[in-house]
Amino acid sequence: MLTARAPALPASSSRRCATAAPSRSPVQRSLCPSTHAAPRGGPRHNDTPDADRDARGSSTPSSANRGPTPSYSSSDNTMSLKNRLLRSPRSADLLSAHPKVRELSRIIKGRHAGLRGLETYLGTVFIPAYVWGAAGSLLGVPYLLPALSGAAVGGLFAAIRGFAQRRLWLAPKRPLSVVITGGSRGLGKALAREFAVAGDRVLITARTQESVDAAVAQLREELAAMGHKTEAGVGPQIIGVACDVADPAGLAAVSSAALASFGRVDAWVNNAGYSGSFKPLMEQSDDAVAAVVRTNLLGSLLGSKAALRVFAEQPGPAGHVFNMEGAGSDGMATPNYTAYGATKAAITHLTASLRAELQQVAASANKPKTSKPSSTSTSASSSSASSASASSASASTDPAPAAPYPPNRARLHVVSPGMILTDLLLEGATPANKQAFNILCEHPEVTAAFLVPRLRSVVAADADATSTAFLTPASALGRLASAPRRLGRFFDACGEAVFPPERERLLGKGAKATRRAQATARARGGGLALAYQASVLAGLLAIIVEAPGLRG
Repeated sequence: MLTARAPALPASSSRRCATAAPSRSPVQRSLCPSTHAAPRGGPRHNDTPDADRDARGSSTPSSANRGPTPSYSSSDNTMSLKNRLLRSPRSADLLSAHPKVRELSRIIKGRHAGLRGLETYLGTVFIPAYVWGAAGSLLGVPYLLPALSGAAVGGLFAAIRGFAQRRLWLAPKRPLSVVITGGSRGLGKALAREFAVAGDRVLITARTQESVDAAVAQLREELAAMGHKTEAGVGPQIIGVACDVADPAGLAAVSSAALASFGRVDAWVNNAGYSGSFKPLMEQSDDAVAAVVRTNLLGSLLGSKAALRVFAEQPGPAGHVFNMEGAGSDGMATPNYTAYGATKAAITHLTASLRAELQQVAASANKPKTSKPSSTSTSASSSSASSASASSASASTDPAPAAPYPPNRARLHVVSPGMILTDLLLEGATPANKQAFNILCEHPEVTAAFLVPRLRSVVAADADATSTAFLTPASALGRLASAPRRLGRFFDACGEAVFPPERERLLGKGAKATRRAQATARARGGGLALAYQASVLAGLLAIIVEAPGLRG
């Protein structure tokens, strides 16, 4: 740790201290040949206080204050220089505290910032060139051709990765303003947290004011614990509004609050959902069925309508609506969840139909408007009464405006979050179901870490009609192939939960494992990396097969 230097002593005191100082070993004398040890961290500018310099009349210390002048050899100079370079204050971060390391870091970061990430592309080219060239040299194959072939293959994958970084894996150039319905728990809360971690401004909704206030307080506390400040004007901004998504007045209040707080809305996520009870339809109450339809279907209909109104009124880029798919969206049966599956199948139809309406509006707006030329001059001399009657008849037969918003102001997307460990999924689950959950499910924060970077890229690229899925057929097959190491992740053999609660996963003992899982989920280009590794391996096998020594 850093220690304060004592004030300079008079010459007599200095000599007494030097005399009373304990004798040092030869090793200590070789490491520090001076009579007085240099301050930790090497020489510093203005090491002597100004008052002490003025009292002596010179900035150069005299022999009376410093004792006898030692004689230095070349080895002593080398050792002293090495000692000054290597010694640093005993702080928590030794490397960053050392002045030489700080200077080197400033040079690297300041003058070569444009080269950051270049090592990834160089490694992509160098690895296959080295592996193939070395294998060819060891097996008797001229190494030049395999090395050049490896460099060409690596260069191809580096170019593909660069294209994806520039065109596909975009990040917004400014913080986004996001509205998330049903954001007080589960996936909605995890999405809000992940958007806020990315620096975006988030508005969440819940049915009651107590729920939304509690969720906002928890999110702010979690973000502060993760190092993201949430004070006014600093860091991510999170607000909440109590709203029933099936109530148009409540959605209008959400729109007004978002515009008042953020100035615009870039993305509107219709996440609010309700599954009802895990029972056959005939055993469910009419009120329960109505609640499922109101929340899932009517909430998405009215939410999309409210979002389109906001997008029509605000300037700037187009806004994006993300509707959540679920079990039933693919047309498969959902027994005991009949109402829920029906609403999710309707979400797919809703999104496609609304997108078709937007395309119709855009086509009609782009259609050139032509006016009929006047046939004869007699039409101008027609009676005013007949003209008034004709105009009134025309007004009564003309259709209403195609839409209450300008064209090309909205984009429609669907999101498939897969199987998430929430109350909605676990209700009515059997022990056998829970063993499958060990393989196919994830916690909300991991799914959100996968979805949010991809949704932000959709907004940054101003894409339309995208479908973002967490659990694809390919990823499901990969999970099934690695099933042995996934068993027991969330539930034991008896179906009892063994995973920690959300707070402990985020801030407690499980925080490190959660961060690793989120980093893996955020990563892009998994398929590209797999193809790259397979190509390098295939080339290596081809060189082995073609080796003259192995062919006999």
